[in-house]
Amino acid sequence: MNSIAFARAMPELLTVVSALFSNLRYKPSEASPTAAESLLLPIVSQLGDMRIQKGFDFKEAADATLSAAMRVLGPEVVFKMLPLNLEPGVRYVSCSTIF
Repeated sequence: MNSIAFARAMPELLTVVSALFSNLRYKPSEASPTAAESLLLPIVSQLGDMRIQKGFDFKEAADATLSAAMRVLGPEVVFKMLPLNLEPGVRYVSCSTIF
């Protein structure tokens, strides 16, 4: 997906990936992961990396694809691949340090 050959087709490619997430949401059994989780998890990581690059022009399409991944895989799986990067000390700021 980082190839120059895909640059012009990126919105369409991300639409296809969103459709793949939606259609691969079924589990063979309750204990097993979905087919989307088994096959498409590296794409979630790659999309997260691409989305934060300065020259990436398709953030809305990437957000729609990540939203489809979140609906199918759930927040726990997606945030393992794309952490929020919150440091423990930054999460809890007292009011006295703000004012």
